[in-house]
Amino acid sequence: AFDCERYLGVDRVPERVDLAQGRYASGVCDFRRADARGFDSGERFDVVWTSNVMQHLLLPEKLRLVESAKRALSPGGAVLLREAGIVEGSMEDAERLYADAAHARHMVPVPERLLRERFAPLRLRRLAGIVWVASEDARA
Repeated sequence: AFDCERYLGVDRVPERVDLAQGRYASGVCDFRRADARGFDSGERFDVVWTSNVMQHLLLPEKLRLVESAKRALSPGGAVLLREAGIVEGSMEDAERLYADAAHARHMVPVPERLLRERFAPLRLRRLAGIVWVASEDARA
């Protein structure tokens, strides 16, 4: 169960939406088939969460997802990212880091610096491991 007033889950894969609706459907939870890269329900949320999404997107798609997340955020809210592939350094450094066979087919890295620029005026910081937060307050 979700401990919140309202939860909206978005996925572009119909089977995942069906699975979520079957498990969690309630007056609090709503699940929709949509592409998060350009999704805008017109609603605003205290928390926007992505998990293992960005790492599979090309750079222009990552940037559209950042804009979509910022647009959906309520004032004072936070974007949480559970994403591998956010790395320090340049795009070349990021690409070298993930050039091995285990990552090359499915991992598209992004420099942390670029995400910081795109999330502005929100502040981006690493919470732990591959979990990041973008918020007005750097301590959030």
